[in-house]
Amino acid sequence: MHFFNSLSLVLGLALTATAAQVPAHTSLQPSTQPSLRTNNKQLHVVSKASRPIQDFLLTDFYVASFNDPHISFDRTINFVFTDPNSNTSTICSSFWTQSNTTTATGNSTTNSTTNSTSPAIPIGGYVNCYGSSSPETFEFKFNTFNNLASFQLGLIHFWSDPVDFPPPFDVVGYFATSVDVSLQCNMNSAGLAACTLPASQSPIHGVIDALTN
Repeated sequence: MHFFNSLSLVLGLALTATAAQVPAHTSLQPSTQPSLRTNNKQLHVVSKASRPIQDFLLTDFYVASFNDPHISFDRTINFVFTDPNSNTSTICSSFWTQSNTTTATGNSTTNSTTNSTSPAIPIGGYVNCYGSSSPETFEFKFNTFNNLASFQLGLIHFWSDPVDFPPPFDVVGYFATSVDVSLQCNMNSAGLAACTLPASQSPIHGVIDALTN
């Protein structure tokens, strides 16, 4: 595996991704780290991809809170994760329970979920997105979580690229480690806070700052 930090070449580890397929609209269990592990193979060094590396694109955000005691979760996130480098995309989603107090101003810009100190990160590790199956997996996690409208994501995409990385080192991982997301929210009379990405700000670009194979 090779590691390009800020797109510069560094040695890395060989990849074996074993993510199981994730059904739609189910609660996803986060992993504790990206789908990487070590093995005893000799490290293999190649030049970086011959094609320009393009940013990840994030669209169709829907982040919501529910005020309903009859459901087992009260927060959800959904968005479309596209990688122009592989010309593939998927839907990422997860549910979680937020026990903190929810407050909202009722306008189009502010909704916050806070406690007496600071908001907790709702998902502690990487989550596989819908349809992820080795060798191609999309993953995301929360780096920071200020409120439903403001947070930072970490993104990973593993896929087979035999054109730039000949077998047996064809499975590569692209990382965008710090992607800031800012949404606009509304609270309705039923107690639902729904946050979306304004069309003028779509797509959000996730700058790829590391690469493994």
